[in-house]
Amino acid sequence: MECIDIGSKIITIVIMTHGDIIETNLSYEKQNIFNNTRLFSLAGDFSKTGLGLNILRTHHVGILNSVFQRELPDSTTSEVVEKFAKDIHPKYEAYIKSFLNDLSTENICKVFQTITIDKLLSTGITGTFADMMHCILPDVIGVYVISVHEKIDPNTIKLIYPLEPDATDFSLLSNILKLKILRSKPPNLNLLERADFIEFANIFGQNGEEILSNMNILSTESPLPRGVPSPDNIPYKDDLSRWNVTFTQSGFWNAASNISDIRLSYLVYIIKNIVCPENPNQCKMNIFDYSCSVFAPTISALDKMDSKYLKEPDIERGDLIGKWGGRGRYKKRSTRKRRKQ
Repeated sequence: MECIDIGSKIITIVIMTHGDIIETNLSYEKQNIFNNTRLFSLAGDFSKTGLGLNILRTHHVGILNSVFQRELPDSTTSEVVEKFAKDIHPKYEAYIKSFLNDLSTENICKVFQTITIDKLLSTGITGTFADMMHCILPDVIGVYVISVHEKIDPNTIKLIYPLEPDATDFSLLSNILKLKILRSKPPNLNLLERADFIEFANIFGQNGEEILSNMNILSTESPLPRGVPSPDNIPYKDDLSRWNVTFTQSGFWNAASNISDIRLSYLVYIIKNIVCPENPNQCKMNIFDYSCSVFAPTISALDKMDSKYLKEPDIERGDLIGKWGGRGRYKKRSTRKRRKQ
C-alpha cells in the first residue's frame, strides 16, 4: 500500500517537450531530489515518442485533468497512475502501429518508482541544443501542472489546486465543439512560461519573479555548452554537468523571459521547493513524461551498456508500489579494467 504521511502534498505534472537522456549515473544529491517521485514514461525505454498533432496533445492533457482534478478518497495516487498507464497503453500502441511503424511498442507506457537517469527537456525555441533533440516541434509544448493534492486524513487526498478543476465532459459535446476545444492550448499552467510560473509560485506564497531571477543568474553562470557533443569531448561534458536551466532572452536589458531548456532533476527541485519550501521531502510527485528518451550524443557506449533506464517495482523481489523515489538499491559500478583486444 502507498505510504503518504498526513500533511504531504502530491504534485502531478505532464511533460510535453523534446527530451534527451544526458546522465545515467546520478549523484546522491540528484537521487535525493528524485526521492518521492514517480514517473510514467510514454517511451518506457531508450527511445523516441510520437504524440502527433496538437489535438492529440491537448486531448491527453484533458484526460489527465479529468483523472486527477478531483479528491481521491477511495484510492491512492499510485492506483490512479497505474490505471491510467493500463488504459492508455492499447490506444498509444494502436497509434504507433498506424502512424509510426518505425517505433517499437514493446516497452511503452510504463510506471517507474525509481528514477536512475537525468534528462534535458527543451522547447526547441533557441536552437542551442538542436543537435541533441530528436522530435518534431509542435505548438502544444511545455510542462503543464495537472493538480496538487494534500493528504488531510488517513482516508482523504484533497485537491488543493486547481480550486476550479476542468469539468469538461467530452462525451456530452458535439464533434465541432470538441475540435474547437482540442485545437486550443491546454488551460493548465505551463511552468516553462514566465507568467504561468509566477502565478504557480504565488499560489503557494512564493515570489515567482525572485525565483526566476535567481534561476536566470544560474543560467548565466553555467550556460548550455556550445560545440560538438560527443563522449570524447570532455570540456563539453563537464560544462553540461554543471548546467541546469536556460532562458529565452527578450527586452531592452535582455531580461529573462520563458524557460527554453531545463534539466529534469532541477525542474523537480524547483517545483518541490515552491510547494513545500520548509520541507521539500514532504512533496511527492507524479510525472507524466511524454518526451523522447533517447541517449544524447555525450553518452558513451559503455554508459549505454551499463545503464538501466528506470526501475519498475517487482513485488516478487520485495519492492512495494508505495516506495517512491530516486534512492533505490545502490549498485556499485565495476572498476575492473577491461582487457585490451
